[in-house]
Amino acid sequence: MFSATAHQVAKALGKETLLPVPSINTADNIEILRIVIKKRRKWLFFTRKPHYETTEFTLSDVLLGEHQKEFEVLPLDTHVLTAYNSKSNLSLKGKFGADLTKELLDVKLGSTDSVVVSSQLGVLNKTEISTPKLLHLLEKKKIDLHHPLISVVKDNGHKTLCIITSIIHLKDNGKITSDVDLEGDGEFDSKPLSVDLEGDVKEDKSKSMVIPKNTSIAFSMVELLVSVKDGSIQVILSHDENGGFTTENFDVTDGPVHPECPEEILKVFKENGKCKEVLRSVQHLLQTPKSIRSLMELEVELSHDLNILQAYTKQNLYDEFDMEESHNYHPFLLLADFHFKDEKLLIPDESSSMFNACHFLLTLLHELDEDNILDVLAQCLMVTKTTLNTVPVLRKLKESKDHDIKFTEEMIEKLTATPINDLMFALEIVVKPSSLLVHVPSRSRLDLQATYYILNSVLQ
Repeated sequence: MFSATAHQVAKALGKETLLPVPSINTADNIEILRIVIKKRRKWLFFTRKPHYETTEFTLSDVLLGEHQKEFEVLPLDTHVLTAYNSKSNLSLKGKFGADLTKELLDVKLGSTDSVVVSSQLGVLNKTEISTPKLLHLLEKKKIDLHHPLISVVKDNGHKTLCIITSIIHLKDNGKITSDVDLEGDGEFDSKPLSVDLEGDVKEDKSKSMVIPKNTSIAFSMVELLVSVKDGSIQVILSHDENGGFTTENFDVTDGPVHPECPEEILKVFKENGKCKEVLRSVQHLLQTPKSIRSLMELEVELSHDLNILQAYTKQNLYDEFDMEESHNYHPFLLLADFHFKDEKLLIPDESSSMFNACHFLLTLLHELDEDNILDVLAQCLMVTKTTLNTVPVLRKLKESKDHDIKFTEEMIEKLTATPINDLMFALEIVVKPSSLLVHVPSRSRLDLQATYYILNSVLQ
């Protein structure tokens, strides 16, 4: 229950910047400047997000020299963020599936069963250290490269050192309750049963959990780039850059900003004359949005050392990734350099520009799927001429830093044409024809960017 609630809070309050606390058991390890290890996975196709592991060490524990006094009283700011109370109906085929079920009742639910989780967290506070204060605090500080934790991370090329910079936590005690609706036959791993005074056996289908005040529910962090020569530090300030360990020396504690342009990744569709094929494959995926989620679960690690291509049968794809034959995912996989041979799906032995572009496009579609925009997007892709004429306007919206943008009458007409007007509504973008203004809320910017990149890459 706690894990599901933490994921929902992180998604609701900042899905691009917040991470959920993995469990209530690890909540004690979440504090400002606590070290978190980011584990990246190599050669993954349609990969999930990196794995994060909390530790019991704070940054001051792994610095060279004596700095304890500087870190005893940190320049933190705490303020009320929001109140959070929600009720969700989660099924076995949802994001948490059987894991959530076992956490609740030790019962393996059937496909028709569901779990209603009510999260009454009340007021949530946010405690954070600002970037300028963090940079000032770390000025001229160096990592002890011989510290046991650092040695383990440094010697693994897929691990990165991170530090927590903000925490979302409960102001007062909260409560999470669940109720399970068993419509099928549940398989019990233990005995979640009770006996009443009449001797009848009843299933204990409800459970509650009290969350103590100040318990952390979500957090954000920054990655560190550490020099293996002298332990000097760079704070990575761009979400498009990765930390890690490097042979370079740094003069200042700062972060490089070299964001990779999504349009550069996706332009290969037009360069290779594949726009029409990509458009058709995306249209097929949008007919059954479930196939997008299934493709995102298709995580394959190449055995480069053995130079062996892995293969999946149709039954494998159904059993492991819930890919039904009716889901027309074949065109998309072929564009991404997968191959079908003897009714088996062969995994590509190396990455390519087409694969990277398909991977990125799939990620954008998956993000919009979570926000229920795909239905409207599918309608827009059926009227390509109208939608293509809107792409330059969407680009202007994407590039503007203002919330209210002035447009010409012609541009406003393009945004109010059907079905683009439905797309604007789904993105929560308000078009005001009378004043020729378009209002873009902050919460809509990421979805707007994803929508623009998709349309710009598949239409021509």
